[in-house]
Amino acid sequence: MNRRKVFLFLLVPLLIVVDQLTKYIAEVNLIEGNPIEIINNFFYFTLIYNTGAAWSSFSNSRWLLVGISTITAIGFSIYYFKYQKNRSVFGNISIILIIGGAIGNWIDRLFYGRVVDFLDFYVFGYNFPVFNFADICVVCGTIALILFMYIDEKKVKNG
Repeated sequence: MNRRKVFLFLLVPLLIVVDQLTKYIAEVNLIEGNPIEIINNFFYFTLIYNTGAAWSSFSNSRWLLVGISTITAIGFSIYYFKYQKNRSVFGNISIILIIGGAIGNWIDRLFYGRVVDFLDFYVFGYNFPVFNFADICVVCGTIALILFMYIDEKKVKNG
């Protein structure tokens, strides 16, 4: 087994700790639904409890979302170690981010039945759905993985 891949995989627990710690800090210091302005009309800390997934889709579907997160984390872990032998560090980190984020929100759903969200942005007057560090990991990891796959495909086609 590639030592670099094992070392990079150790980033997963770090991502989970950062996620759980930031959620704990938010719960201790914020009052649900009472935003704290950081940058006027742009960024707020707003504590909410989300029983669903992105944009509160699948609200109150705890066990479905626990199952999806479990399959995601296990599936990407197997893919990470077994099926991609010569992936770049960029490709590896994209998968690490997805796994860490999936497990971070999985912990919340499994033990508390909801996810703690607290990062609240208004983008061009639109109140973007409140999210957390785990969500950032999943989204950035997914975007990075898509870019990696696109670049990798271009390399294969060009020779």
